[in-house]
Amino acid sequence: MSQYKKITTGTLALIVTLLCLRADGWQVIFVESALAQGSVAAPGANMLTGISELAIFIATGMQMLAFIIFSFLQVFLDPLFIVDLVGSSGLRNIWKYSRDIMNIIFAFMLIFAGIYTVVIGSEQGSSFIKAKYKKFILAVILVNFSWFFPRVILDVANVLTATIYQLPAGISGGQVECKLPPKDPKDPSTAEDCQVIADIKYFSGCNPPPDVLDADGDPIPGKKTEYVEKGVVCILYAPWEKDTNTSYGMLNGLVVNYGKLGQLLRVLKPGGATTVSGTAAQRFKQTMLFLMHIVFILVLMTMLFLPLAAMLVVFLIRIPIMWVTMAFMPFMFLGFVIGDKMANFDSMKIFEHYVKAAFLPAAIAVPFAAGFLILTEITQIACPAIAGPLCSNTGPLLHNVNTLWGILMLLIAFFVIWFGFWAALSIDQIYVKVTSGIKSFGESVGKTALKLPLSTPIPIGGGKKMSLLGIDDAINSINSALSSGMGAKQAFKQAMAGGGKKSDETVAKILNAPKSTLNTSLEKIITEIGKANGGTVKTKSNLDVQINSIYSKHQAEIQKEQPGMTESEFRDAFKRNSRVFRNLKNLK
Repeated sequence: MSQYKKITTGTLALIVTLLCLRADGWQVIFVESALAQGSVAAPGANMLTGISELAIFIATGMQMLAFIIFSFLQVFLDPLFIVDLVGSSGLRNIWKYSRDIMNIIFAFMLIFAGIYTVVIGSEQGSSFIKAKYKKFILAVILVNFSWFFPRVILDVANVLTATIYQLPAGISGGQVECKLPPKDPKDPSTAEDCQVIADIKYFSGCNPPPDVLDADGDPIPGKKTEYVEKGVVCILYAPWEKDTNTSYGMLNGLVVNYGKLGQLLRVLKPGGATTVSGTAAQRFKQTMLFLMHIVFILVLMTMLFLPLAAMLVVFLIRIPIMWVTMAFMPFMFLGFVIGDKMANFDSMKIFEHYVKAAFLPAAIAVPFAAGFLILTEITQIACPAIAGPLCSNTGPLLHNVNTLWGILMLLIAFFVIWFGFWAALSIDQIYVKVTSGIKSFGESVGKTALKLPLSTPIPIGGGKKMSLLGIDDAINSINSALSSGMGAKQAFKQAMAGGGKKSDETVAKILNAPKSTLNTSLEKIITEIGKANGGTVKTKSNLDVQINSIYSKHQAEIQKEQPGMTESEFRDAFKRNSRVFRNLKNLK
C-alpha cells in the first residue's frame, strides 16, 4: 500500500507547504485581477482554489459512486436476492454432473478398498475399512442430498438475518423510530424525522431532473420536480416508515440519515459570496477557512465511502462463491471420507466457505442493527450540562450541524459503520484479503489526518521551528545517539538541528525497496530484533557489529544513495528508524 501512502502524503504535503508560506509570499499564489467595480476576483483564480476545486471534485466523485453502490447494496443485502440466484436450473444441472462424478469416484473407492484388502492382507485391510466405512456410507447417502441441505442452511441464515434486523423494532414496541440529531442539541424536540431513498437517477436520467408524473404516468405541467440534484445524481426521498425493520431500513438509517450521505458535500463558501474584497491577507484567511472546511469534508466522505465500496466488493465476491460451492458441493464428501490427508486440497473447505458466505449478511446485520439502535437512542439525548462547550453554537460546521455535539454524533455513526463492517468480515479470510487494500488506504488517510494538527510549527529558539511530530523524532534521535555512545550535548545539538535527517530518509528509502539485497539484509535484522530477547542479535553491541558488516558489504550501494554517508551515520540512522527503535528494548 506504499503507493497510496505516497499519494496521500504528497497531497497533504502540498497543503502544508502552502500553509507555511510567509505573508509576503502570497503574491506567488494569488492572481490579482481588478474588476470594473474595483473588487478583486474571488478564490477561483488562484492555486488554493484550484486545490479546493480538486478536493470537491474527488469528494463529489466519491459521493456519486457511493449512491451507485448504495443502490447495489439495497439489493445485495436482501436475503431473497441470493435465493433467486442460487435456485437457477443451470446451477442445478452443474450440481447433477458433480453428483454423478462423485458417485463414480465412490464406486472406484469401493473397488480400491477390496483390492487393498486382498493385497495388504485381511487383518490390515479390515482395520483400514473399519476406520473409514462409517464415513463412506454416510457420504454415499448424503451426496444425493447435497443440493437440499445447502438451501436449508441458506434459509436458516436468511431467517437469522431477518430476525437480527427486527431487533430495533422489537425493543421499541414493534415500530422502528428514526429521528435525525436535533438542530438544537439541548432541545430534542427540534429533531426531524429520518428519510429513505425511494429512487435514484444517474447521468442523463438526471439532466434535467425527472418530471412529476400523474396517475397515468404523464408529466404534470408547472409542477416542480421532487428529485434533489447531487451533481450527476438525482435523489427522490420518501418519509421514513416505522415498519422498516429490514436491511433496507438499517442501511438508509445509518448511511443516508446518520451518515449524512446526501448532505456532506454542502460546502460553505468563503465570505458567502462569489467575490471577496479586502486585503490579500483577508482574502487568504477566507480562502484557507474554505479549504480547511473542504479537506474536513473530504476526510468524512472518505470514511463513509470506503466501507461502502468494500461492502460492494465483498457481496460481489459472495455471489460466485455461493454459485461455485453449491454447484460442486458433492465433492466435499471426498474430503469427508479421506480426511486430513488431502492437506491444502481438502474439499471440505467447499462446505466451510459456503456456510460462511451464507451467514455473511447475518454477520454484517449485527453491527448494523446494533449501531442503528444505539444511534436512534443517543442522538435524541439532550446534550448534557457537563458537555457545555460541545453544545454551544459554533456556526455551521456542516449542513444542519452547528455544534461539536452534532459532529460527535456524526463521527459515532461513521465508527459504527467502519469498525462494525470490518469486524464482520473476519467471518472468512477471503473477504479480509480482498478488502485489505481498501482498509489500509482508509487507515493511512485517517492517520495522516490525525497527524496534520501535530505538524503545526512551534518556535524552539534561534529562529528555528519544530512541530510536535518533529519533537517526537528529535527525542528518538537523542535516545539513539546516546545509545551509540555520543555525548549528551552533541546528541541534543544534532537532534535540535535536524541532524541525520538526510541519513534517515536514505535508510527509509532503502527499507522501501524490497528488491534490493541491502534491504533483504536489513529486514532480517529487523525481524530478529523484533523477537523476544532480540532473537539472534541479543545485544546492542552485537547489533552495531552486524550493521557495520552490512555497511562494508554494501558500501557502494549506500554511497550511491547518499554520497559521503559514513558508517556511523548509516548505523545511527538505521537505529533511529521507527521500526527498529521501538524494538531496541529487546536488546541488552
